[in-house]
Amino acid sequence: AEKAAAEKVVAEKAAAGKVAAEKAAAMKAAAEKVAIERAAAEKAAVEKAAAEKATAEKIAAEKAAVDKAAAEKAAAEEAVAEKAAAEKAVAEKQEAAVVEININTQPQPIAKVVPDFPNTLPDYEKQESVSLTNLQPLESEVKEGSKIEESDIKEPVVTAETDTSLPQELKTEEKIPSQQDRKERLESFLNIYCQTYASKDLDKFATFFTSDATENNTPFQDMLPNYRKNMEKIESFNYRIELVDYSLLPDTGNISIQGKYFTRFLLHEGTWQENSGSISMELTENDDSYLVKRLNYGK
Repeated sequence: AEKAAAEKVVAEKAAAGKVAAEKAAAMKAAAEKVAIERAAAEKAAVEKAAAEKATAEKIAAEKAAVDKAAAEKAAAEEAVAEKAAAEKAVAEKQEAAVVEININTQPQPIAKVVPDFPNTLPDYEKQESVSLTNLQPLESEVKEGSKIEESDIKEPVVTAETDTSLPQELKTEEKIPSQQDRKERLESFLNIYCQTYASKDLDKFATFFTSDATENNTPFQDMLPNYRKNMEKIESFNYRIELVDYSLLPDTGNISIQGKYFTRFLLHEGTWQENSGSISMELTENDDSYLVKRLNYGK
């Protein structure tokens, strides 16, 4: 009986231990399940947040692209509008540029001379030591055989006087030329002016200027010392002016012209260089031609 009782106690203890072990195992399994579910929930939350962030970034990028495209389109439309307005303004200016002034004399058109300048220029080797903005005039003087000093290459030694012997209304009455005739006279004058300058005949070239002529607001006579020095450094050069626009100045009766200059020059022991830029002149009538009263130029 005692043995049976002992065995029963052992059996009950074993059963209780087994129940406790099973309960512990179940609790452990439940805790692990909760941990797994919690980890899965946290992972899902992280993935959802990442997906939402990626979606927000995509939307922001698409909006930025749309805004950029809209801005570029607006800028392009504005540029087109500005270009059209500028072209219209130029066209209107050209149509209204020439105002006929009732004067009793206008010289007949002089013969049109076209200088022998090539339409296209060969691709000459660049020369590092020389930088010229204009050979009408040159803006830098040649130093030590390679550079050009700051002045015009021109060095006229004699200037011509404007014809002021008679007022316009007392001169012989002639037919006022048409705008086309006046344009041809101006182009002819510019061609002869350029040919004379390119020939390096400074004395003859001087006769194209009035005694009080200025270049870039500097008296023409004050610039003479550097002109001949520059000319001596240049072996050869070509020069032409393209007439862009002109108008009559009602206060003086002079003619204001705007154009573009193109020049090629060769220094001694150098290579051909090319330059171009804007040029403007105020011309005064002189018999059947003109004299330069003011000359301005730039790059």
